[in-house]
Amino acid sequence: LAIYLLMKFVIMKLFTQLTIHRGIFHSIPMGVLFGFGTTLFLKTFLWIDNYFAIWGGFFITLGFITHLILDEVYSVDLVNRRMKKSFGTAFTLYKKENMLATFIIYGLIIFLYPKITDLTIVINTLTSSLFYQEILNNLLPHQGWFNGLLNI
Repeated sequence: LAIYLLMKFVIMKLFTQLTIHRGIFHSIPMGVLFGFGTTLFLKTFLWIDNYFAIWGGFFITLGFITHLILDEVYSVDLVNRRMKKSFGTAFTLYKKENMLATFIIYGLIIFLYPKITDLTIVINTLTSSLFYQEILNNLLPHQGWFNGLLNI
């Protein structure tokens, strides 16, 4: 309860006062930075194995990018057939209005990249046809969807 209250009334208040939602904190480089930060946090403070820490960071970045995609989809108003003002602001690589923050984020990415150690874990898996074959084999049930559910 104390952590929730701290986050809700102190950290979020500071965060909203110091940042702009559609600013550089709402961009692709920030998603990468959050992924790198997660990987290092898992390895350094929670002593998670490098393999799982890298996957944790990957999924944080994937979730962040998914959030950006959903924001872009939400920016299209199909009922009134128009684009909202926010259209195109989620998928950015920099913010010319705040180049200092942009340079800081890119600097942190460059600084943290060597500390991640081995991103080939993710790259090799995602480029492996065996990985996708295993997903396909295990995604759908082999015996049918409702086999054994009704014993008639």
